[in-house]
Amino acid sequence: MITAAQLKARFPGAFDSLSDAVANACIAEAAATILEATWGSDYDTGLLYLTAHLLERTVPKSGSPLGPAAVSGQLKRWKAGDLEVEFAQYATGGSGLESDYRSTAYGCRYLELRRIHQGGPRVPHDLFT
Repeated sequence: MITAAQLKARFPGAFDSLSDAVANACIAEAAATILEATWGSDYDTGLLYLTAHLLERTVPKSGSPLGPAAVSGQLKRWKAGDLEVEFAQYATGGSGLESDYRSTAYGCRYLELRRIHQGGPRVPHDLFT
């Protein structure tokens, strides 16, 4: 399982001001979503990206007038005179949950990894025992 320090080291600047308690709570939430046995050596990487996605979507940035739901993607353009801000739009589609994952760069990367490790039909293990 990853730690808050590893999360902050992997995404420098993005979550530096976040308390370890909040980071650890989101890590635990993400860990309940994915299975280490299914993800194998990519488990920690998947956990990092899913945690970062959850944090990006649910924890307001300090000093930001916008809540996390108001941001639709990475900052694309910023203009100081007469204030103009534009965010990149991520591709949407799929289920509501998949659409949510596509709302952040972290979630998009998580989906790529998830397709590698969780793609295709699932057969219960007990069918073969």
